[in-house]
Amino acid sequence: MSNDETSSSVDSESLAETASEPGPPRKRSLISRMRIGGLLLAAAMILIITARNWEPVSIDVMGQKVEVALSVLVILTFLCGTVTGLLLAYFRPWRKQD
Repeated sequence: MSNDETSSSVDSESLAETASEPGPPRKRSLISRMRIGGLLLAAAMILIITARNWEPVSIDVMGQKVEVALSVLVILTFLCGTVTGLLLAYFRPWRKQD
C-alpha cells in the first residue's frame, strides 16, 4: 500500500467516527428564545381575551346588522391592523428608489 492510500483510508475512518458521534446539544440563541416567548405571550393574551369577552355585540356592516362575539371582533380587528401594517411596511411607495 502506498502512503496516499493509507492516509485516505485513515481520513475516511476518522470522518466516519466523528459523523456517528453525537455532538454537543445545540443552544438556541437569545433572539429565538425571545421570539418563542413572545409567541407564547401573544397566544396567552388571545386566550384570555377570548375567554373574558364572549358577549355578543351587534355591528353594522354596510347596512347589515351582524352579531359577533366581542372577542372575535377584537381579534379580527387586530389581525386586520397587523396585515395592513405589514403591507405598508413592505410596499412603501414613498420610499426613494436607489
